Amino acid sequence: MRMSLTRRDFVGATTLAVIAGHAAARALELGVPAIAPPLASWRIGLVQSAPWDVDPSRMHEDMARNLDRMLETIATEGAECDWLAFNDCPLTGRAATIDPSGAQIDLLRAAAERHACAVSFGCGAERSAMLIPPDGTPTQHGPLVTLHGRRIAIVSAALTADESTRVAMDRALRQGAEALLIMSSGPSCDQRWIADVAAGLPRLHVGAACDTPVPGHTVDWLGGTRACDTHGLTLGQIAHADEAVLKITLSLV
Repeated sequence: MRMSLTRRDFVGATTLAVIAGHAAARALELGVPAIAPPLASWRIGLVQSAPWDVDPSRMHEDMARNLDRMLETIATEGAECDWLAFNDCPLTGRAATIDPSGAQIDLLRAAAERHACAVSFGCGAERSAMLIPPDGTPTQHGPLVTLHGRRIAIVSAALTADESTRVAMDRALRQGAEALLIMSSGPSCDQRWIADVAAGLPRLHVGAACDTPVPGHTVDWLGGTRACDTHGLTLGQIAHADEAVLKITLSLV
């Protein structure tokens, strides 16, 4: 499946290719290994799962349960994906105000490296994005991350459209983001402000399954997951009741 790209996307991809070409040529002059060019396309798994919140009275047990769910998903789906994108609260829960521990990140990193699959998710009180690369390089934090040689903006729809968030988002776009991943954990998350700011970028939406109907929301899109291109064309989606992984191929050339 192939995403349609605007002229802006094409120019960004071309610029990256030119930079990579110059870097490779310079490396050959210096007698060192050439830098691998960015991948032209990669397989993405958008992970949809119902948020399992963390009870402060049993925080250790609940986070261990959530971590096990993430590790199981990586083990079963990672080999078929270059990137597994979870929603904004798969580990710490929607109400949690804590960040993952170093030990938890180490386990996720080991799984990502074992299956050669990057892992991203939101965590903490601000639902900030965290990306664990599959190659042993340091963990990255959003909104702008570099994945497989491409710059991706990752933001949470749970965040309010305050000035600091807009500034961070604008900075990510000005620094050359080529695609946008919107994380959310339910139908109450407002994506409209993000879509307005990032108009023209290919969009990937990671939602979360909802087990009960919410008044005012349609059943066919309640908490579902959807991937769409820069023109708004839906490339794939999962209904709200399913816990599954929506797999698409993102092409940036």
